Amino acid sequence: MEKDLIVVTPATLEIVGSEQAFYTNSYTKYSKARNTLDAYQSDWADFHMWCYKRQCRCFPADPKDVADYLEDRATNRWIGPSGKNRKDVEKSPLKWNTLERRLTTIGKMHKHMKLPFNRNDPAIESTMKGIKRKLSEELPCQIIEERKDPTLIDEIRKMVQAIPVQREGGPHLIGMRDRALLLIGFSGALRRSEIARIRIEHVKFVREGVELLIPWSKTGRRDLAIPYGSNHETCPVRALKDWVEASG
Repeated sequence: MEKDLIVVTPATLEIVGSEQAFYTNSYTKYSKARNTLDAYQSDWADFHMWCYKRQCRCFPADPKDVADYLEDRATNRWIGPSGKNRKDVEKSPLKWNTLERRLTTIGKMHKHMKLPFNRNDPAIESTMKGIKRKLSEELPCQIIEERKDPTLIDEIRKMVQAIPVQREGGPHLIGMRDRALLLIGFSGALRRSEIARIRIEHVKFVREGVELLIPWSKTGRRDLAIPYGSNHETCPVRALKDWVEASG
């Protein structure tokens, strides 16, 4: 094997596959969500181990090897870590979205290492097109981006009813907080990360309802107005105001 090509071994896997490969200082590590970094690490570790078992290079990766890797993961069951204990288990062939992310991860790692990598190489491109065509014929649902079913107002009402807001001796502050978080998040269509960054100074109650400053989101800093609801039980503004007043 050529000496100038890097081959992954179990000893180097932990180093090269660590999150340090994705950022270089104390600020760039915040450029991506923790879940995204975890997914990249998992993807990269799997590709590295695949290369190690076949004694093929990973830096720079041969486009034909990358194409073979994607074909293998799209077609065959495989062994990989799962769960908190990272125990190896048998896994099903990867879905389309995961294959796309695996290819993106390989590209990002090459970019970080300042090594050339062309994800549009004919070998990779034709393989991905072939996988997509086959999956669209056999399992069309795999090509459609997976989304969670939306929570409907009836379900929100049941959740709110299940949250205690009173207890012996006074208000149940945790319950009041949870009710406000649930209703504000639902009515404002807020992401979890957006809700978590709202502070009391970002809240302004007005005659029509409440104005919120969303200090950070994927779409940037923005203002959000939420009106009073017609149902007192599920009104996000009243729920937020009740919690603010009760908690001080």
